Parts: sequence; structure tokens; C-alpha cells
Amino acid sequence: VRCLEWFLNWPRAPAAVASALLTAGLPSILWASLLPYFQLKAGQKKAARILAWGSAGNLLGAWGIAFFAVPILGTRLTWLLLGGLSLGLAVFSLLMARRRFAGALAATIAVAMSGALTWGADAVLPRALGNLDGLEVGSKLLIDRESPYQRIRVWEKEYGGQSYRALALNQTVQFFWNEEEPWVKGAPYSYYNYSALAAALTARGEGVAERGLFLGLGGGLVPWQIRKLFPGSMPRILALELDPGVRAVALSDLPLGKAGPTEVRVGDARQLLRRLNERFDYVLADTFLNSYVPFHLTTREFFESVRDHLAEDGLLVVNLHTVFAWSGLLEKIETTLTSVLPNTVAIDLASGSTLLLATRGSQPLAERIRNAKKNSALSAALSEELGVLAEAVRPPRVGVSFDILTDDLNDTEQRLYETRRELSLSRPF
Repeated sequence: VRCLEWFLNWPRAPAAVASALLTAGLPSILWASLLPYFQLKAGQKKAARILAWGSAGNLLGAWGIAFFAVPILGTRLTWLLLGGLSLGLAVFSLLMARRRFAGALAATIAVAMSGALTWGADAVLPRALGNLDGLEVGSKLLIDRESPYQRIRVWEKEYGGQSYRALALNQTVQFFWNEEEPWVKGAPYSYYNYSALAAALTARGEGVAERGLFLGLGGGLVPWQIRKLFPGSMPRILALELDPGVRAVALSDLPLGKAGPTEVRVGDARQLLRRLNERFDYVLADTFLNSYVPFHLTTREFFESVRDHLAEDGLLVVNLHTVFAWSGLLEKIETTLTSVLPNTVAIDLASGSTLLLATRGSQPLAERIRNAKKNSALSAALSEELGVLAEAVRPPRVGVSFDILTDDLNDTEQRLYETRRELSLSRPF
């Protein structure tokens, strides 16, 4: 299956390999050829041959693993494959060595490497890719796979007589989902609920946004919630998702498969936006994973691209995890977004996450949120939740002390990395 997926992505795969070979491969080959060449010139043919074979093996191993083995087989199977090759090398050394001591030494080293790789594939690697022991107890594991970007797992677990499915990406549980409960339980996941509720913040004060764009799929929970909370709403949904593995799992075992007609395009959100010639009433930007977000999805140029795909009164919702506040990036992103869309407000949720809402329209968003409580599309319970949202609205924190993040001036990844180092790694975030 993984081989088939890799070949289905064939138009992109050779382009990546070719560009890497041109930029880094050719210099690597030239450098690796220098020492064997000088050995040959000095008349040391045997040494030159050994060095040449060693350099070729190093290059083949590095490039083969990076571009073929890991994308096709996954990290665990690649480790096991290398362990098997090391064992084969041990046998070859014993059979071919002219000196028994040298052959035994080489075989011992190869067997040790084989054992380390085989043990690591089942003992070290799963923890590095993320273990969720608390969730795993008493759960039925439905999916456990590696994508080119992360480890994807789906569990099914019983709570209070109800069956829930949980999506975990690496070390972080994304949500618990029950098909009969469109309002997700649990404070840590409340931003899903309010992101879905924001679809009813139309400029006219009635109905629900008709055309939705989702930057980051996340299992398809919010598109499913919108159509579940507001039946018959948002006939046009387009999601841009970087990870083809997330798309596949979301369609087969998660809310996206139950959300109705939804188009998903796989690739980098910013690159796909450039090729998109369409405007939307509702845009949700939720592109972070754990404590990481690609810096080019936090810049002024990125928000300008999103603005250009917003309808005149369309609403942009940006979900920012607690790590943005801890790292000092939240104020920078608020300043950056406000420099592109001045009509912006912020909502700090009880979970610690922050939602930024912005629009091209002139009606103040705080007023728009208050007026939406009269929207006939809202049930009494949803109108009450919208009241909670309205009370939490605050102006964005902007000022001369906060930098505007651009493609050329951006410390997002550095700050997130430093914050992750400072936080306790025993707590998933």
C-alpha cells in the first residue's frame, strides 16, 4: 500500500529527488570522489578502490533511506531492513574474510548493529514517535501508521456507554469524536466548537457561511460539526492538507467521511492558495501540530494571500495554541494579522488557546458577534454559547514593541523550539 501511495505521488517524488541531487547531491559526489582520486594518483589502487566503494555506500545509504526507504516503508520497517542488512553483512564477513580475527571482529560489529536496530525499532522508536499510554489502556487501536510527516493513530474507546474515536498525531490527542455529539466534550478541545460556531457569524446576522476554506484538515472535525450543527449548511467546503496520510485516515475512519461532499487538496497550504482562484465566506487556519507551525504560515505575506481569498464580508478564524502565548509569539501574530486586516478581535478560551477573528468588512466584529445571537440558525444552546464567546472578545494586542512577522524577518520556529525545550516534555502540548 505504501509503495502504491508513493508511486501515486510520482509527479512530485522525482522533482524532489532531482532538485536535491542538483543542489546537494552533485557537490556531495564531487567531495566524496576527491580522496579516492588522490589515492589513485599516488598509485594506491587498492586503497582508492576501498575508499570509492565506501563513499558510494555512504551516499547510497543516505539518499536511499531519505528518499525511498522511509517514505515507502516507514521508519520502523526501515530500521528492521537495516538490521537485516547488518546481519547479512556479518555472515558475509565471516565467509569472505581471509583473516579469522578480522572477519570475527567485523561480524561482531555488524551483529551488534543489527541487534541495536532491531531492538530500537520496537523499544525506542515508538516512544520517539509518541506513546499515549493513558489512552491506549482499554482502547481498541484501529489505525497505527506513519505518514511522510508524522505518526497517525486512531483509537476507539468506551466512555459512559458511548463509543468515541480519538485521533492522535505523534504525541498529541487531537480530539474525541462521537457521531451523535456535534458539540465536542472536554475543555482542551473547545476551540473546535467555537471555530464551528463562528460559521454563523455572518455579516447579515442570519444563516451560515456558504463557502468554507479549511487550512489544515485535522481529521475533518470542524467541517463535520458545521454541517451537523447547521443541517444543510455550507454546501462548498475545500480543505488544504499537507499530509496525505491524514486525508486518507480522515476519510476512512474519522468525521470527514461523514461530513458530506468535501474537497481535499493535498499540499502546502500557501502554495495551494496561490493556485486557487476563489473567494470564501469562512476560512479556518489551523495549521499547527504540537508546538510547531511552519513559519511561512504566520507571516504578513501569508495573511495577505488569505485576505485575497476572503469574500468582502468573509470571516477568517485563526486557531493559536497555548504555546504561542508561552513563547511570546501571540502578540506578534496579532500585530501581523491586524496589519493586513485591521478589523480583528481576539478571544482567549478557557483551554488556553486563542482564536483570532478577522474580516475585510467594515462592521466591527465585536458588534457582529453580539448581533449573531439573534441568528435564527442558532438553537437556544448555541445562542448561549455565542454569548460566552461575545463576553470573551478583546481587541488584539498590537504596538510598536511587537514585530510584524514577514517572510524575511521571522523568529517563529526558533521561539517555538526554545519554548518546547523549557517546558516539561512529560506533558503533551
